[in-house]
Amino acid sequence: MVLHALVVVADNSPKNTDFIIKMYDHILTKVAQLHPKTKLEEIENKQHLTPIKLAAKTGKIELLKHMMHREIQGQESTRLSRKFIEWAYGPVSGSLYDLESLDSYGENSVLEIIVYGSEIPNRLEMLQVEPLNKLLDEKWDRFAHRIFLFKFLMYLLYVFIFTCVAYFGNKKMSTEARVLHAAGQQILFWGSLYLFCRELLDIKRRRPNLQSLLIDGYFELIFFLQALLCIISFVLYWCGKAEHLGFLVLSLALSWLNLLYFSRGFRHMGIYSVMIQKPDSDSGESDKPTFNNFYFTTLELFKFTIGMGDLEFTEQYRYKEVFYVLLISYIVLTYILLLNMLIALMSQTVQKLTEESMSIWKLQRAITILDMERVLPQCLRRRLRSGIERDLGGSAGDNRRWCLRVEESQVKDWENFNNEQDTICEDPGRQKPAPRPEKVAGEEHAESPVKEKSWNLLRTRFRARVSSNSDHEQMSPQSPDQA
Repeated sequence: MVLHALVVVADNSPKNTDFIIKMYDHILTKVAQLHPKTKLEEIENKQHLTPIKLAAKTGKIELLKHMMHREIQGQESTRLSRKFIEWAYGPVSGSLYDLESLDSYGENSVLEIIVYGSEIPNRLEMLQVEPLNKLLDEKWDRFAHRIFLFKFLMYLLYVFIFTCVAYFGNKKMSTEARVLHAAGQQILFWGSLYLFCRELLDIKRRRPNLQSLLIDGYFELIFFLQALLCIISFVLYWCGKAEHLGFLVLSLALSWLNLLYFSRGFRHMGIYSVMIQKPDSDSGESDKPTFNNFYFTTLELFKFTIGMGDLEFTEQYRYKEVFYVLLISYIVLTYILLLNMLIALMSQTVQKLTEESMSIWKLQRAITILDMERVLPQCLRRRLRSGIERDLGGSAGDNRRWCLRVEESQVKDWENFNNEQDTICEDPGRQKPAPRPEKVAGEEHAESPVKEKSWNLLRTRFRARVSSNSDHEQMSPQSPDQA
């Protein structure tokens, strides 16, 4: 329909966006006046997309931002608004955002379209727009971080069992040790089968192309490869083939590498993990210790890290190809990548890399949150749903919506704002602040810290009071005059 057509012709330029927004709002208000029962924005096109979902899918960030932040004054037009100011005090305000079509609680939501839409060029910027940014943070704090911690502990136990099974596989063991080893093999096999099926179903559900798979499914691809190698190793082991050892070692190495996946649960570790993932554009005699010795292996790997390793091998080593692959991978990971990351940290471009990595880390965390939310049963999803239900008023009295409360500030630099603020006007009848008294020479430096502390204390107390009141009573949206 016409709203979809307006979304299609939008191009994110200021002039075009201003025209599209005016036309879009004009159509909405006229339809609301002529046909009050018609919900124009809920009409879907043949791709089952409403206008706001189409704007998200095509990357029209400016139009999408306006749709989510739309405020239309007037009692009859209240239902057209998606943002409602609960309270405002100076540059600080508390707003309610309508989560209809935005929250992943519903099917094919805007949040899911952006997070899983690897073809959207500016989806990193779109996730920073409120209320999507606040919505993801609330989901993480409400339930996702606990599930993520549980999965991390389970995977850490899985890797520990995997390591023990691989280490004691060819050693002489007692009867009790053999029973434990067999139990560890069973856990390892079924765990690998679970990882294989989970990643296979996830790839089938998303149907990603190669580029999106390398960007969004980087670790998922490694998990799939790890599980596949482990299953092949077990099949060869049951067939009595000695080649199973090579597949087992490669799978074990990938299992330890996949621990980096859980770094996305931590902000500082997550951004450096992203730096590692991103590509940069700019044998001895028979009586000598072997790599079967743990101390000798650790020492030799340290020598390779500092460039003093010895690549002489004897013919007694089996599967030398696997040994070379693991050794070269270790050198690349520990020496080349870590050294380049250290150089990047000391270079002038580290700030830009950090900001970009922060956005990518937030995207990866968003994917993790939605993946965990998807597998929750419906009763838990309903209980853990983000936001609150509020009656936003209206002539019909049926304007109840599920909203998310977001505290916002129009001031980016509070330090400069405190120095430039003349007087806090608390009288609603006064439109202009009282004139600021002239400063006495020598008092400027003594006044600024005191005023800054007073302003911060006042702002903190006001936030606490509003938050306390909001928990006990419903606050209806106010008009500008009432505010």
